[in-house]
Amino acid sequence: MAPTSVSKKRKRSEAGDDAKASFVLSTQSKSQLGPVLANFPSVKPSKSTTFSCYQTGGNAKAVGDADDAEFVDLPTLIAGETDSVDFHSANQATGCRYLVGVHDKKTGKTTIRPAPLHILSRDVKALKGQEPIAVSVLQRLEARAALGESFGTKKAKLAIKAQERNKVDVSAMETVVDHLQESIQKSTQALPSKEEAQATADSTRLVPPYNAEATVPSEVYPLHNIIPETEWKTLSEAPFLVVGQNQRIPLLPFQRSKW
Repeated sequence: MAPTSVSKKRKRSEAGDDAKASFVLSTQSKSQLGPVLANFPSVKPSKSTTFSCYQTGGNAKAVGDADDAEFVDLPTLIAGETDSVDFHSANQATGCRYLVGVHDKKTGKTTIRPAPLHILSRDVKALKGQEPIAVSVLQRLEARAALGESFGTKKAKLAIKAQERNKVDVSAMETVVDHLQESIQKSTQALPSKEEAQATADSTRLVPPYNAEATVPSEVYPLHNIIPETEWKTLSEAPFLVVGQNQRIPLLPFQRSKW
């Protein structure tokens, strides 16, 4: 007789326990501390490091008293320390709302409570009170080149060598500075001054010479600067003074024009 196989399926009574799970909101006081979410963007602390949450001065949202405000809206601070490092809140994240749930297997209820998110930073205790040493641009470039020579790729090392070859030796340029200044002075002696350059530009203008000291529009362009006086005397004023249209035909450049 074949042995009976043991069924590995869960009983309906056991499966029905999970179906009774429900979510409820926390009933503790709104201003009671906790829970809190923490984010460590740099070095994470060890599991044995303890942190404490403190309420700072002021109100995050000036709505009612602090006892009526929710814990997630209160200004809080997280701090913790080890033998060598201090951790503290650098920023309290805003714009998103986070919820923390605690599930009770006996009752099948998951208690949900809002929780603030803190971005933590660290300070090394041995470096507190010490000011950083000022570093020049040349020192930064030298340190960067040394780092590239040690850990850079072949392409990066070739680029560093090319920069070294193209570097200008300032000490070698000190002997030719005087010669450069003399050659520059000789070259600039032939250049016109600002007033001479302006006068040359005005003389080559395509418009008639103007009177910069004129006080009325009619004096800006004197008549004889546009038409020389000798040419003006040769012009006949009669065609301009007559009223008839046929008598103005001699003024046209093409007398047979129908214009």
